Amino acid sequence: DGEVAWAVPSARERRLAVTVNPPDDQEYAAQWWLQPNVLGSEGAPGYLPTWQRWTTGAAGAVVAVLDNGIVAHPDLTGKVINGYDMVSDTAFSNDRDGRDNDPADPGDWVDAADLQLQDYKDFNCQLEPSTWHGTVIAGMLAANVNNEGGASMNWPGRVLAVRVAAKCGADVADIVDGIRWVAGLAVCLRSDASGNCLELSSELPAPRAR
Repeated sequence: DGEVAWAVPSARERRLAVTVNPPDDQEYAAQWWLQPNVLGSEGAPGYLPTWQRWTTGAAGAVVAVLDNGIVAHPDLTGKVINGYDMVSDTAFSNDRDGRDNDPADPGDWVDAADLQLQDYKDFNCQLEPSTWHGTVIAGMLAANVNNEGGASMNWPGRVLAVRVAAKCGADVADIVDGIRWVAGLAVCLRSDASGNCLELSSELPAPRAR
């Protein structure tokens, strides 16, 4: 055809091969959701085949974790960026202040002394130890691999910690403002960094409502 300047035969492209050994983290063998799917584990994501065939993740994938904050841990060194504490009610915050730029988890235990307070009676709070739930979730998402502790879904990934929960759950208003902050919308402070994804661990109607 005289109107075609250049042509090549159609070919079939193959994906790039990725050779990755399973993580050697101490707790990896117990992390069933990262293992290949077997009978009885249907529904688990099974990340190992993905790591070995395609990719171990991307550093640009930032997941905003709206939870009860984080604590320092070797598995999260270099993995936590920015962050904000959206817990507004100092009766439950356990850090003696309201909203600020420190999403550290001071613990969310409820003890006998707490249960004597009217705020805790109003919300029918129960005795419970600290859960450190936000730190656990952050580790599952983006913990450093091939070291102590456990492996993560996205090996080079990072998390954006946003504290919205504290003792006896979370205020719905704090959750909403946490979501708005992650989206870059104005709340008490405008966010200058946005997460690509959002992870919120809650079981309605557990959040406190005023």
